[in-house]
Amino acid sequence: PRIDPKGPTLFTCTTYLAKPGKYEQLVEALTSFFRYYDSDKIREFLVINEYDSKDTNDKIHTLEKQFPFVRFITKTRDQRGQTKSLNLILDYLRDNNYTYWIGWEESWYSFKPFVAEAHDIMENTRLGQLQFTNSWRGIPKEQIVEKPTYTEILPSRTYPPHWVGGDEKFWPLFSLRPGIDRVANLLKTGYFDETPEKWPISFEYDYSLKWINHSNKGILKSYAVDRSHDHVSTYAT
Repeated sequence: PRIDPKGPTLFTCTTYLAKPGKYEQLVEALTSFFRYYDSDKIREFLVINEYDSKDTNDKIHTLEKQFPFVRFITKTRDQRGQTKSLNLILDYLRDNNYTYWIGWEESWYSFKPFVAEAHDIMENTRLGQLQFTNSWRGIPKEQIVEKPTYTEILPSRTYPPHWVGGDEKFWPLFSLRPGIDRVANLLKTGYFDETPEKWPISFEYDYSLKWINHSNKGILKSYAVDRSHDHVSTYAT
């Protein structure tokens, strides 16, 4: 891929290579992303591998040969957990003066070009986040604003103080699904709560409640990312 050493964007993909099937999903995710990558805005590609007592160095070495332009990072025992990965990414975004962050997980894959269009939208709007997937259910019509290339979702007047489940109308818009985020908005929101009791959903909901106070949400109209059919959540393994 074309890489601009001064590009505004960081791409990260989190994975858990010690879990069954995750290696194959990661290969599919990266292969499909680079197959349709149509931009030169990304400065670095990072894959962050979750710590596990099982050694995955052999898989990392194979991946490094297949994707030599990607930097693979395996976390230490003290860095275990999804929230720790996200907070490490926030630090990296700040320390390296990034403008945008494309966040990914190994179970998602691309099926057409979209990165150039996504950057164009971010650079010509004030969106805090542009999501690449199409699933966003139950939003009332009065909160939906159709734009030429993306759909803006206006926030609800109120959200539950804690996650209650159900349709996305009860969720304060921010999502960890594949998308592009404006780094300034993330840094203004702060860190994710690493309290174990907040895992696996409440930490994201709490973050969203803070993010929504100063950010707005868009969804790419011509969505370009879908989830692998054999996805099994790490939470369930």
